[in-house]
Amino acid sequence: MKLQEQSQFKTLDGQFKIEGQRKTEYSGWVNSSAGNFTTRIYEEFKFQNEIKLSNYGQDKEVEQKVNVKTEIRIENDVGHEISKSIISRKYPLKVKISTLPGAEADTFLSITDVSHSSKEKYTRSSSSNEQIQIETENIQDSNGWMLVKDHSVLSGSGSTSQTLTYKDLNGYYSRVVSAANGKIVQDNSTLASVLPFSS
Repeated sequence: MKLQEQSQFKTLDGQFKIEGQRKTEYSGWVNSSAGNFTTRIYEEFKFQNEIKLSNYGQDKEVEQKVNVKTEIRIENDVGHEISKSIISRKYPLKVKISTLPGAEADTFLSITDVSHSSKEKYTRSSSSNEQIQIETENIQDSNGWMLVKDHSVLSGSGSTSQTLTYKDLNGYYSRVVSAANGKIVQDNSTLASVLPFSS
């Protein structure tokens, strides 16, 4: 396992950065009436988090990435690969918070943007030419603001948009839902034939 940390600051402005990586391998076997089968699993985990402060600490940004890749192989008693599965997962996150002086005395405006998602890709192939390929993605973008005076919120607004997509070798499905200030303003879904997979 590897872990790295970095920080650089001048007065209230600067950044923290942390990176981590881990690789794991393990295997097991079973002896059945069809023969001896060995399963080998390889997993790689990567983590990166960066926090930035600017404008005398009034602007804050967080960017985080988590990537996980798992590979599963099944071999027969002579070492021939009969099945291989790969699962890739990504979890990106971005947060931005800005603080601005308000138009009135003793007030300030706080603005926040949040974007995060879950992306997963699964592929499986076998010696019998069986093939499975599935992709899912769930993305959410949110933003809002509030006007504050003496720890009291005078006004504010918020909105969220979320997109879910699913793809396999047979077709494609997508749904987009958006909300603003507690009300649904959009809810659309799409069902279509096969589209090209991402790389």
